[in-house]
Amino acid sequence: MSNFSKPKTIAYFCSEYALLEGVSTYAGGLGVLAGEFVPEAGKHEDIRLHAFGLLIRSGKMPIQEGFELITGLISVPIGNRLVKVQAWAKKYGTATLYFLDPDVAANTPADRKITDMLYDADPERRVFQDMILGVGGVKLLEQLSIKPDIYHCNEGHTGFAALAAIVENGPKLVPSAPTLHDVVAILKEKIVATKHTILPLSDTYISKTIFSPLLEPYIRTSGYNMEEVYALGQLETNAEVFSMTKFLLNVAGRANGVSEAHVRAEKARFPQSPLITITNGVAPDRWQSLLFAINKDHADWRHDDVALVSIKNKLRSELVKYINASSGSSLVPERLTLVWARRFAGYKRPTLLLHNLEALLDLIQSQTVPLQIIVSGKVHADDKEGMKALNQWREIVADARFSNNIAYLPEYSLESARLLTLGADIWLNTPVPGLEACGTSGMKAGLNGAIVVSTNDGWVAEAPELEKIGFIVGEENIEQALYELLQKKITPLFGTPEWTMRMRNTIELVESRFTISRAVNDYIQKLY
Repeated sequence: MSNFSKPKTIAYFCSEYALLEGVSTYAGGLGVLAGEFVPEAGKHEDIRLHAFGLLIRSGKMPIQEGFELITGLISVPIGNRLVKVQAWAKKYGTATLYFLDPDVAANTPADRKITDMLYDADPERRVFQDMILGVGGVKLLEQLSIKPDIYHCNEGHTGFAALAAIVENGPKLVPSAPTLHDVVAILKEKIVATKHTILPLSDTYISKTIFSPLLEPYIRTSGYNMEEVYALGQLETNAEVFSMTKFLLNVAGRANGVSEAHVRAEKARFPQSPLITITNGVAPDRWQSLLFAINKDHADWRHDDVALVSIKNKLRSELVKYINASSGSSLVPERLTLVWARRFAGYKRPTLLLHNLEALLDLIQSQTVPLQIIVSGKVHADDKEGMKALNQWREIVADARFSNNIAYLPEYSLESARLLTLGADIWLNTPVPGLEACGTSGMKAGLNGAIVVSTNDGWVAEAPELEKIGFIVGEENIEQALYELLQKKITPLFGTPEWTMRMRNTIELVESRFTISRAVNDYIQKLY
């Protein structure tokens, strides 16, 4: 039965979408989630989703089969000039994804390159990108005669979509001298927001010296005072800086975080935070091995331990083959395999396993259940702490004592992430509690029978009867606690019936509670 009397039209804005392998339209987990959200939303009768992103060229054309150029250009006001933007569209069931693209002959050479790089490091060009996404997306809706019931801004980068909804709709909603206060009050029920992390560095900060000349001409078109708009995002600690996230949360009627732990941590820091919980989910058809489908070659693994172990052995073997070929390592297909794969950020604590190298040697040289380790992930070029952690792992891999048992995979992509989550026996997640948004990579690995070993953060904090599934690493003396957990409790279980039970429990938990289908249903019921 439908939740609504008729389908709601949702305008969904996100800076990145991981839908196209080998291209640069995404940077990380936010894009992977959005790339699964759109096709799943296209299956639902309650909504008609129109999703907007940027065409990030990065020197090549990432448009693939199924994307078509929409006739006609839209004009995005940036400062005192107009940037022409074209749009590419692709259908996913009842959902449509639009990539906005300023690379058209009508623009200057500089403006044609605005979206060459995702999250451009130049602060002014970042504002150009955000205006093309937000303002351009709302103007494209108008050109297509699409009237949204909801504007969903996915993370603070998309805040200018909310601004554009206010500017473009103001005169229609309050024809006689619309005030910013009146229009925001009317539109609040139509603007919703998702915040993916509580970390300040994830926000988009714009200096007033950039904000004013680039936004004031557009804001004035509806008669608003620029200072009033700026005040909605002005930082308390620095009046010369505008926070996109603060602005977005001030104009949104409803907003969510992406796990219960994330929302608790947010409210501990900001007691007045309006966030509700909608925990992320993952797409089984994208991340779970087809071998888990019952077929003529495998007995029903849900009831047969031998069948389940056989599938996992095959997946691990394929991962080891790929890692050895990609990195020159000499990992062993039969050995217990631990994976740590995510962005090298300080709060994710990528070097916990390197705290005591003698204990690490004991783990990989064990005479009973030797452990082998795969590390993978990217680091932001400006992140000195992350780069230091990455170099520490590179040194370990080059050390003859560890080289045959520890591998580093430098290229972290959709393809390699899928292989890692398919083949891992242990999926290690080590963030400082309260700082991980959700940790969906553990869900993906869990779909394939990996035992999740994590600090008590993100989605694992919501898992019922966790003692039947994975293991929580305590914060007290965490480095030593992690070694002891691996040595005394985890590695001795490998190959036993209890290990197989935990594998099966993890698969069934993720399938039942942590899928993108459940997440989209939650958005429909709680946010839309």
